[in-house]
Amino acid sequence: MNDPTLANDAASQSAASDMRWIGIDVGGANIKAADTSGWTSAEPFALWKHPERLADQLRQQLPAPTATTRYALTMTGELADCFADRPQGVRQIVDAVAEATQTEASAGVDPLRVYSLDGQWLRADEAKSNPDDVAAANWHATASYAERYLGANETGLMIDIGSTTTDLITIDSNGVQTRSRTDFDRLLLSELLYLGVGRTPLCGLTSSLPFRGRDIPVMAEFFATTDDCFLVLGRTAAMPEDCDSADGKPRTVEHSVKRIARMIGLDHRSFNLDDAVAASEHIEAILKARVAAGIAKVASDASAWVIAGHGEWLLPKTVARQISLAQELGAERSRVGPAYALACLAEARFA
Repeated sequence: MNDPTLANDAASQSAASDMRWIGIDVGGANIKAADTSGWTSAEPFALWKHPERLADQLRQQLPAPTATTRYALTMTGELADCFADRPQGVRQIVDAVAEATQTEASAGVDPLRVYSLDGQWLRADEAKSNPDDVAAANWHATASYAERYLGANETGLMIDIGSTTTDLITIDSNGVQTRSRTDFDRLLLSELLYLGVGRTPLCGLTSSLPFRGRDIPVMAEFFATTDDCFLVLGRTAAMPEDCDSADGKPRTVEHSVKRIARMIGLDHRSFNLDDAVAASEHIEAILKARVAAGIAKVASDASAWVIAGHGEWLLPKTVARQISLAQELGAERSRVGPAYALACLAEARFA
């Protein structure tokens, strides 16, 4: 005799296994997305300038939804100054994602879940009603994923160096160990360093740059960023078609030299590649020192580091065991770490 209950359970389990979870990380300057099968996407998007275009950007960036597509969302863009406060930012971001992915709960199925700071998954309406529980939660998702690489008795540190910020989060085999919940909390404890390898303005890192044996005060202007330094030093690849730079000109070494020259009131006539290299090495040394100081303050005794992002070369030497997600997962997945972590966590939770 056929048991309809068993048949329904089997159908439900089969449907869950067929789900394609796509993690979405909406930041103030970049949108990252990934599934668990190798698809990734990272695109610049100036949310603070064009919040009304977020849904359109997501529609262009994400695969077309199907009946088996599910979405896991996290964000940091709610703090963008286009929003009056974080609750407004959370509501607009959640609504834009729901619009872009055509996710409307029906027949008991809710295709969109939002990751919270306690590791829970909220429906869209719950997230909008509890904005402080989901605001700036992407670091928590990455750290929760990272703990799988630790041994039973290991203390770990999740390090994620991105284009704008660096996360330093203590973890162990039981999960995320910090008590911090907000960016304010993490700034206070050096768990969040507001520096990265792409968007950090040089005038926010130093008051002077070396130039032919002298230290020259820098102009407090958005003339150049760390991206220019690492293009000059060959740490990152030039992309002539990409004009997401301080002056809107191409991301090439030639243009980066010009941008760095402006920091000390010069131009290409009196500032050459060697000068740019010297200035860039100075900036790199500052970043390395600040990252090392943050690690020493947060978890100097960690026995393992789980490293995400795309600024691994800034890390100090250590006796800790190092697990590079770029090596474990590939550079593209590591670059979109929070989005990939979300997809994996959601797939495991709702399997």
